[in-house]
Amino acid sequence: MNSYQFANYFNEGSINGGGKAIFDEDTMERIQQYMNGQITTSTIANANGNWQFHEKANDNVNWYKTHYKWAWSQEHNLNINGGSDKSQYYVSANYLDQDGNLRYGKDSYERISTNAKFNAQPFKWLDIEVNTKYVYTKLDNPLYSDMNGLFYHDVVRMWPTMPFKDPNGYYMRNGKLGQLTNGSRSITSNNNVYLQGQLVFHPLKNWNIYANVGLRLIDQVQRQNLNKVYEHNVAGEALELAYGGEYAVGQTGAMQYWTKANHLTTSLYSDYSFSFDEHQFKVMAGVNTEKYNNRYLSVKRMDLITESIPEIGAATGEDKINEASAYTWATAGFFGRINYDYSNKYFIAGNLRYDGSSRFLRKDRWGLFGSFSLGWNIAAEDFFSVNENIINQLKPRVSWGTLGNQNTKSYYPMYLLQTVKTNGGSWLMGDSKPTVAGMPGTLSSSLTWETVQSLNIGFDLGMLRNRLNINFDYFIRKTLDMVGPASEVASIYGIGMPASNNTDLRTKGWEIAASWRDKIGQINYNIGFNMADSRSFVDKYPNESKSLSTYYKDQELGAIWGYVTHGIAKSQSEMDEWIKDNNPSWGSGWGEGDIMFKDLNGDKVINEGANTVDDPGDRKIIGNSTPRFRFGLDLGCEWKGIDFSMFWQGVAKRDLWLDGPMFWGISGGEWQSTGLKEHLDYYRPENTTSVFGPNTNAYFPKMYMSKDMNQKVQTRYLQNGAYARLKNIQLGYTFPTQIINKLHMQKLRVYVSAENVLTITSLPSGFDPETTYSSYSDGNSGKTYPLQTTISFGLNATF
Repeated sequence: MNSYQFANYFNEGSINGGGKAIFDEDTMERIQQYMNGQITTSTIANANGNWQFHEKANDNVNWYKTHYKWAWSQEHNLNINGGSDKSQYYVSANYLDQDGNLRYGKDSYERISTNAKFNAQPFKWLDIEVNTKYVYTKLDNPLYSDMNGLFYHDVVRMWPTMPFKDPNGYYMRNGKLGQLTNGSRSITSNNNVYLQGQLVFHPLKNWNIYANVGLRLIDQVQRQNLNKVYEHNVAGEALELAYGGEYAVGQTGAMQYWTKANHLTTSLYSDYSFSFDEHQFKVMAGVNTEKYNNRYLSVKRMDLITESIPEIGAATGEDKINEASAYTWATAGFFGRINYDYSNKYFIAGNLRYDGSSRFLRKDRWGLFGSFSLGWNIAAEDFFSVNENIINQLKPRVSWGTLGNQNTKSYYPMYLLQTVKTNGGSWLMGDSKPTVAGMPGTLSSSLTWETVQSLNIGFDLGMLRNRLNINFDYFIRKTLDMVGPASEVASIYGIGMPASNNTDLRTKGWEIAASWRDKIGQINYNIGFNMADSRSFVDKYPNESKSLSTYYKDQELGAIWGYVTHGIAKSQSEMDEWIKDNNPSWGSGWGEGDIMFKDLNGDKVINEGANTVDDPGDRKIIGNSTPRFRFGLDLGCEWKGIDFSMFWQGVAKRDLWLDGPMFWGISGGEWQSTGLKEHLDYYRPENTTSVFGPNTNAYFPKMYMSKDMNQKVQTRYLQNGAYARLKNIQLGYTFPTQIINKLHMQKLRVYVSAENVLTITSLPSGFDPETTYSSYSDGNSGKTYPLQTTISFGLNATF
């Protein structure tokens, strides 16, 4: 909404909440004059010689357009391969340079990667394979936009009346552009090296021995520097400000964070194939190991000698904070597999693993896991007389198995961890802050592997000379002994319970994929479609009270508990009559324009009861945030060198509860509220004095500054999170051979491609349906880096 709409919207909200108008009559007049071009100054001076902002300013700024822009990016790939019958090589390089979407305060991402593969067969009994990969990335962005989402939070709640520059041309303090452009940066560099080697020995026919070793080296450095940020008074004099977050007025500093890690993997295994008559066998056995080491160091020191040298050694402050940590973990496993195939009709496979992890105590360290699968190619049977041009493959299959998961709570959850921080105290002791140690939490002495047990039933179908292929799977997956939330404990205990293997989770679902590939005349075309669905339930969890604040038995994950909305009261008498039998236990002064909630348990009071399954008060399950019926659609065609493709993806069913100022507009005090065009659809009575006129069929209820009594989780404002998005659409042209041969080329293709160009959704503007909403009432809905629409032009050349 524009500034005049915004000011009236906020004034009404403040008055409704029992306050006074935020924007006075003089400011309202200046806002109109500025928007009409009658005046050119966007703010006025106050009595202290500073520029006014917020409720005394009169600009008309679209902060989204101010902060975000279209950005350029470039990507280049080079691939070279060659060799002989005894050795082959492949070398590739990639360069990516992306300019960020911030209009002020450059943000960028750069990636350089190289890949080299070498295969050799020096002897009949030996194959050698070496793979190397190097990836360098650099993320360079303003420190302010790196502050744990604070930037995106601030963008949401910026007032359009606030100028981003004062009449003298300096950035205003509350526009945050000073923080973005003052040179405070956060630069994260990653150097990752991947090395992998494999020797394959062939002692006898059909007998292979594989020896693998892999090493990943990780080197990450994050450098941050904090420069002073200023505002300027009417006279143009610079005044120091607090940068934001934890930093004080006029503070400078340097922060550096180092992470070094290495991940070593080894495996030694052998397989042997043999057959007699129509019986085919293959057996395999081996051992694998992993070891991961990580070291972390962070150093922070304030008060730089000069901002031009943002280094720790160039800071003089006594406020030094150093932190360091190191950890390691290792795994080992023994495994075996046997495959049986009879006449390409019947298939049996069995697997067995014995895995150990250093993350658990010795008595709980090892786990035994196994699986088997059965398949039947009915189409290969003699009795299956269907024409092979109609059905080429019909293969039902079933599998059952278990796998272990060690990534549960932490690296070594059986040990007490006591954090220590230099200068980490909150109070001065003498002339410095003391080193402090944190109280460690309680621990579990019985943490062990989670066991993932899966049953899968499906079939593969090929028809019409394999032009049509269909794959279907139905699965039941149980996660046994899952590490769930800590169980309830009496408050007298004084500390939380440790995590433990206290939960069983059951997931049921299915997946289907179908594809069709054919040609009509000179047109080749293909159609692919896939869909998947699943639901997860808690089978076991120690929640004796059946509290709704954590897991409970038979809970469906993603369930949204909320109140049932009767409607918006269109008169005071309607509300008075309604609350006689449906009186909310929160809020006061209920009247025209407010929400009427339904009393579900018949006690004439609206509340959450004991917040348990047995006593949820007047709430019930009103929806589920789990994405259901996830689908993808792939379409493509080619004609005389012209190719076209598009890919859609989406979710057919999902409920979302959106919260916070992005959805509600006024959702609390004036500093945590905002105003968008959608928020003008709020209730206004027939006799309203609002400049917006009456609106008795509004979507939103009457809004109140500093009161959120209408914003409880409820059916009326539950959102439909289903969507379909055109993820990619591409048009290309491959030049004819007779043309490119003259250029000594094998292939030349040019294309134009676009990503995220169209989204079909019923969500309000500003909300991305692909965003993961982990909580349905956290107040942070919509506060994310915006999804990028990308349009690219490219060329592929093969020599």
